[in-house]
Amino acid sequence: MEYALTAFEWLRDLGGDFWCLLSSEPATSAAVIGAAVPILALWHAARSFRKSVNNINYTELDGMYLELLKMALDRPYLRQPESIYRNPQLATNQQREYDTYARMIWNFLETIADRCLVDRSLQDTWYPVIQDEGLIHREWIRKEPRGFSRDFFKRFGPDGPFGDDFLTRKI
Repeated sequence: MEYALTAFEWLRDLGGDFWCLLSSEPATSAAVIGAAVPILALWHAARSFRKSVNNINYTELDGMYLELLKMALDRPYLRQPESIYRNPQLATNQQREYDTYARMIWNFLETIADRCLVDRSLQDTWYPVIQDEGLIHREWIRKEPRGFSRDFFKRFGPDGPFGDDFLTRKI
C-alpha cells in the first residue's frame, strides 16, 4: 500500500509540474497541445477501427451460424445424428445430408476459432457455440473424414485445445 501512495504522490507532482510548465510557456503549451491532438486522433481512429472490425467479425459469424441453423430447422435430424445411425433405413439420403452438414459445421467452428484468436472479445459469445456444436458432431469428426488438415485435427482432435476437455468444460 505504501508503494501505491508513493507512486500516486509522484504522479501528482509530475502532473503539477507538467501543468506549471504548460502555463508558464505559451509556445511550449502550443507545441505540446499541437503534438497531443494528432496522437489522440490516431488513438481514437485505431480504437474505432478495431471496434468496427469486431462488429464485422461478429456479424459475419452470426450470419453464417443463422444459415446453418436454418438448415437444421428444415431438417431436424441434422442436429440429431444419433437418430440417423440408429435407423438403417434412414442412413442413405439423411446420412449424405448429415455428412455435408457436419463438414459445414466443422469448417464454421474452425472459422470461429481463427477469429477468436485475432479478436479475443468474441470468445465469450462464440466459444459456447464451439462447445455445443462440437459435442453434437464430435462422433462424426472422430472418424477423421478426408478434407481436413493435420493442423485441424491438432486443434479439434481429442487432445487439442478445442478437443474433449474444451467441449466438456464449463465456460
